[in-house]
This record gives sequence, C-alpha cells and structure tokens, in this order.
Amino acid sequence: MTPRLRRYILRQMAVTTVAVGGAVVGAAICLDGLERASLLLARGLDMGTAAAYLGPRQATVAHLLLPLIAALAAALTVASLRHRGEWDAMRALGAAPGTLRLPFVGVGVVLAALLLVYEGFVLPRALELAARYEASAVLGGTARLGTGVQPRWWRLDHGLLVAREVSPAGDRLEGVSWFSLDDSGAVTNRRDADDLVHDGEAWRFGEGSQWEFSPQPLAANVTAEEIPMEGLTPGGIRRRLLPLAQHDLPTLRADSRPEAHYTLNARLAHPLSAGLLVVLASLLATAAARGRAMAAATALGAFVGMALLDLLASAAAPALGWNFVLPWGTPLLLVAALYLTWKYDASERNHPLVQSA
Repeated sequence: MTPRLRRYILRQMAVTTVAVGGAVVGAAICLDGLERASLLLARGLDMGTAAAYLGPRQATVAHLLLPLIAALAAALTVASLRHRGEWDAMRALGAAPGTLRLPFVGVGVVLAALLLVYEGFVLPRALELAARYEASAVLGGTARLGTGVQPRWWRLDHGLLVAREVSPAGDRLEGVSWFSLDDSGAVTNRRDADDLVHDGEAWRFGEGSQWEFSPQPLAANVTAEEIPMEGLTPGGIRRRLLPLAQHDLPTLRADSRPEAHYTLNARLAHPLSAGLLVVLASLLATAAARGRAMAAATALGAFVGMALLDLLASAAAPALGWNFVLPWGTPLLLVAALYLTWKYDASERNHPLVQSA
C-alpha cells in the first residue's frame, strides 16, 4: 500500500510540476528574455542570433526558477490532495504523516543534486555564452575594430574589455575598448584607447595613447588604472580570465582569494536550500488553510524569504571579509523551520476519522 501511495503522490506532483513549470518559464521568457533580446536587436544583432540568445539567457536564471517551480508544485500537490479529500483519506487508512511526506523529501534530494551539478558546471558555461551574445551586440557598432576582425574580449567586474590584437605574451593589447555595464548588462559608457601595455606591475597606456570617452568627454586626469582590471595579468589575458560567476567548482576550489572561497560555499549552500525549500513548502501546505491559492502563497512566501536571505548574505559579504559561513545561514534557518513544522499535521486536528483511528 505504501509504495503505491508514494507513486501516486509523485505522479500528481509530476503533473503539477509540468503545469507550474510551463507557466513560470513562459512568464520568465516574456518578462526577461524577450526584453533582453529586444535590446540586443536594437543594438544591431540579427533576429536569429537574438532568438538563440534566449536559451543561454534563461539558463542563467534556471537555478532561481527551479526552486520556485518545485516549491509551488509541492505546495499545490498537497493542496489538491487535501481539496479532493485524498490526503485525509490516506491518513484515515493508516498512512503516517512521514510516509506521505517522504515523496517530497525525495524530490528535494533530487533537486539539490541536480542544482549542485548545474550550478557547479553548467551555469558558468551558460553565463559565458550569454555574455558572448551580449558582447556580439555591443561590438556590432564598434567601427574601430573593422570588418572581419574577430576581437578578443574579457568579461570583468562591471564591464567588458575588448582588444583588436593581443601580443603572444599577453602583455600588450591593441585597439582597446572598455564598455562599462550596469547590473542588467546594459552599456552605460565606452572608452577607447590605442593600446595598453603591462609593465610587470600594472597596465599602462602605450606611447601617445589615452582613454577616449564615448559619448561623454574624458577628464584629463583619467589613467589606465581607473579601469577595474585587478587580477587581469598577462597570464590571465592568455587564458581569457573570467569573473567568479563563470568559474566551475574545481576552479573556485583552487582559487585562494576570499571572494572565491565565498562563491564556492554559496554554490554548495544554494542547492541544499532549494531541496529544503521543497520539503518546507509541502509542510506549510499541510498546515495552511485548505485552498490552492493559500498553498501557493505560502510556498511563494518561503521562496521569497530564501531569496532575500541569500541577497542579504551577498550584500554583507564584502563588509564582513567574504566570510564563508554567510551562505550557510539560509539552509540553517530552513532546517529550523522544518524542525518546527515537521510534526504538525492539520488532518489530525480537523478530520474525525483520523481522530478515531
């Protein structure tokens, strides 16, 4: 009897996940992907490339969408079973609360494992591919690079560094452009220079070269050091240095910088939080008043709370020296919430058959 109940609950959740996933992904494509693609079209990218951009763009937010989809699906599955009386019927037949909740625990474990692999190895590649499409749009109007030139580019913090030619040693960049980007990836301004040379300590302008602002005029005292190129060494130029977000888990583990250590722990903590969120959403749906709307609202509230905790940790990390403990605050709080709600079963209080069983 118990395996059949578990399979039935999992089938119900699979159907709900498909419906919820379609709605959430469709909304994400409409609200985010199409908006970004339209911006790329406005910058001169062709329709086919802009359409192809939607795939990696959505892949870069999948690690945020998947926990939301799974949490909503778990809550709505429990709400549907309660609405049809099946949850109470299974309890009346002797199924323990832990037996009915075990399928959601299994889904949480599977989701955590999938997200660990995804965030550790797939997401960095998706971020780089999306950045390439955006770079193609940005560079489409760069006349100084000339036609037929395949420029080299490096996505750094808050900007995109582009060079027409690079010396074999990686210590001289010619035909350089720096594109300052805001948090959404839109270009805020551009600076051009004939060349940049690394003298063994820092990047300097070549003889007669200087930054030229477009469209804003350049202040006379701006130097090469004002471009945020920390860590971009000639060796980094040769291996196309990428930001931490585009590093996979082995690369982050080998990086000794505190921010890399923090990013590694955040990549490990987030999948655990997502798995715990699925279980918590199912428990909250059991404790909440009957109704799919209330169940969805509780799951959405739990997801928003998890996201806010992650954002708070990320915002506080630089001031606290990139303490690697910060990312683990969210899963610890979710564990505490699970402990407080695991034993609660609304059917024991509301259903007379269960009370007399």
